[in-house]
Amino acid sequence: MSSRFPSSVSGPLLLREWERLTQTGVEASRDNRPEQALAWHEHALRVAHQLFHDAPAGVCADDRLAAFVVAHLNLADCFNTLSQPVSAGECINCAHHQLLALTRDDHASADLRSAACKHLHHTFAALTEHHNRCAAREREDAMERQAHSVPMPSGNPPPGTLLH
Repeated sequence: MSSRFPSSVSGPLLLREWERLTQTGVEASRDNRPEQALAWHEHALRVAHQLFHDAPAGVCADDRLAAFVVAHLNLADCFNTLSQPVSAGECINCAHHQLLALTRDDHASADLRSAACKHLHHTFAALTEHHNRCAAREREDAMERQAHSVPMPSGNPPPGTLLH
């Protein structure tokens, strides 16, 4: 698999390829094949990066950023399924911070900045969900550690206790 399509490939064709790769990854996830899903979504992300950075003709800014965000969120889902929450968080953070940077980039087109603002709520929601999932996991781990570290009463009073 080539990691990059030639620049002669039309934007709409590149977008359709991203959609095909994404759909194949989603099907692999549904079929409980997370490693294969991860590979498809990684390839879809490479195409999304090309759509995002090369700005091919025939693909609007909103579609380019949607592909970029969805590709990152799909990868994050795969990493969560594979019990790799740190990698999942990195994917979400990457997309979110790229969108934030675009909203402040005076050299980016107005369409691109507007699309970035539009898609920020998706990455923010994913960051919030990821944070909540990690916090819940930490609470469960702490409760588990505490359950195993609490000494069981022996039935006898502690030394130095006066008996009446």
